[in-house]
Amino acid sequence: SAVTVRQYVRHIRESLHCPPRCKRPVIVHRLFSAQQVAPPTADRPAPELSSEQLLLLRAVAEHSDTRDIALAAKLAPADLRAALAQLLDDTGAQDTTQLVILAHGWNLLTAEQAQPARSGASR
Repeated sequence: SAVTVRQYVRHIRESLHCPPRCKRPVIVHRLFSAQQVAPPTADRPAPELSSEQLLLLRAVAEHSDTRDIALAAKLAPADLRAALAQLLDDTGAQDTTQLVILAHGWNLLTAEQAQPARSGASR
């Protein structure tokens, strides 16, 4: 029933420490990152994405609020919609949830990519 589904979703959000307004791409990303769900097998090769697109991809996976996504992606809020439409087009994703799923299948959202590489000069 619809009530049962809402209870399952609420339980998943609570176990992932997602607030009630947490969007689906963030929930999906946290499920994969917490290894509560096995990452999918990619059915096609990963597209070549620019560093700006990879930053936007990570922002979509980690933030629910449009303003926070734009800030994390280093975009003006007015430019977010166009940049996101281009990213969806370049990846062949239908929406941001599918984008996050595909990105995990392509290993574009792994923990290693979350940390910038450090050089000896930055210490």
